[in-house]
Amino acid sequence: MQRLVADGAAVFAICPSGDVANRFEEHGVEHLELPIDRLTFNPARARASIRGLRRALERIEPDVVHAFTLRPNLYVNLATRGMRGVVVNSVTGLGSLYAGEGGPRRTLLRGLVNLATGFATQSRADAVVFQNPDDRDYFVSCRLCRAGRARLIVGSGVDTVEFSSGRFDRDGRARLRGQWGIASDATVVTMIARLISSKGVREFIEAAAAMRHAATFVLIGEPDSGNPDRLSREEIHRSASKAGVIRVGRQDNIPEWLHATDLYVLPSYREGLPRTVLEAMAMGLPIVTTHAPGCREAVSHGENGLLVPVRDGQALAGAIEELVADEARRVRMGRRSRELAESRFRVETVVEQHLSLYRDLIQKRGDWHG
Repeated sequence: MQRLVADGAAVFAICPSGDVANRFEEHGVEHLELPIDRLTFNPARARASIRGLRRALERIEPDVVHAFTLRPNLYVNLATRGMRGVVVNSVTGLGSLYAGEGGPRRTLLRGLVNLATGFATQSRADAVVFQNPDDRDYFVSCRLCRAGRARLIVGSGVDTVEFSSGRFDRDGRARLRGQWGIASDATVVTMIARLISSKGVREFIEAAAAMRHAATFVLIGEPDSGNPDRLSREEIHRSASKAGVIRVGRQDNIPEWLHATDLYVLPSYREGLPRTVLEAMAMGLPIVTTHAPGCREAVSHGENGLLVPVRDGQALAGAIEELVADEARRVRMGRRSRELAESRFRVETVVEQHLSLYRDLIQKRGDWHG
């Protein structure tokens, strides 16, 4: 968005209100509020959101509409039927609905979502952007989008200037640790995520309980009350306290926390391409994550980290223990993480790929007024 504004485009963000939404105006982006019910698939509320979206888009008359995540993709595809302009969908991961097999209710819901997504996407989206090949192949094989409209742009990118260990010194690392009662010589294992089940929060806490005397485990993030896969604050507090995990809640100074970290862990069940892993890589950290779609796109096993099976707290603890015991290996892996962040995942590369896609689609339609 910042690049589009800098290039002279009029940029609008249509989304619910909130603390993050308030920041759009600071960057020259006009925010239009659109309430979306994330907890249910209530048809009446969905219709109201689609109608509100249609009214906003009719006023803006955009040349490009770019939607992110499954539900906004569906709403945009339905709201823009018959309208001019290019429509791009981004699948930034399939979310908790697709993380694992689940029971009959989840299977039924997944089938209904697939039916609606396939109808809306095939009839309207000019391109569907995927962050990993697993999600792309799933969409194409299930006929949720046409193969010729699938595009692979790996991840959302990372700012390798903001996320660089060269910005910080050891004094800053010691100060942050001291504020939270963490010993200066402790090996710190950090996880940053929305605290929902499919991020592997339980497995992280299980690993911490198994290793509480060998390393210090830090959990950054808050429960996501708007997610069907949410964990209760009470459960997290109870289990994390018992395992000796330091919970710090939501933090705005993520680069500083990563600088104070020795090993980054994300035991997620499925991702698009996890941004926190890319940020940790840019900060020169070794990674332990799962052999799951999205996660394995960032980490090469044995090269810049270790991959473990999904939902396996014991295997996670074993991988963490392996790296906690070998500082020299952590340093080598961390160095390789930084190299990969700079060569494959820089945000500037991702921005250019998106702008190139916009230009190509606009030229194909031949109806751009801007």
